[in-house]
Amino acid sequence: MTTASSPEWLIQVPVLPGTVEKRIQLRSQHYADAKSLIESGFITFAGGILENPTTDGDNKDMTVTLFTVSVPTREEAKAILERDVYTKEGIWDVSKAEIFPFKTGIRAAMSK
Repeated sequence: MTTASSPEWLIQVPVLPGTVEKRIQLRSQHYADAKSLIESGFITFAGGILENPTTDGDNKDMTVTLFTVSVPTREEAKAILERDVYTKEGIWDVSKAEIFPFKTGIRAAMSK
């Protein structure tokens, strides 16, 4: 459970090559599952590293996913990673995932 005093953790996980079509097929489920974690304050940021800048808003060439979670322990952060459909379906290379204690310096709200 997250609390106002929970530390934040940065999760960095590589996207496995050759999984773009499967990732696109699972994207709506991935977003739906993340929605409750975002609304409850567990996921505080999410994005990815791309090979090239996107011009159409797509992220087909994403190589690494980055996200932050606000939970008391590294183990709880890892559990969120392990429950994700992208982990379960072999999109993310969880064997190479890294989880770091993280402190936001500046965070601006994004407008769409």
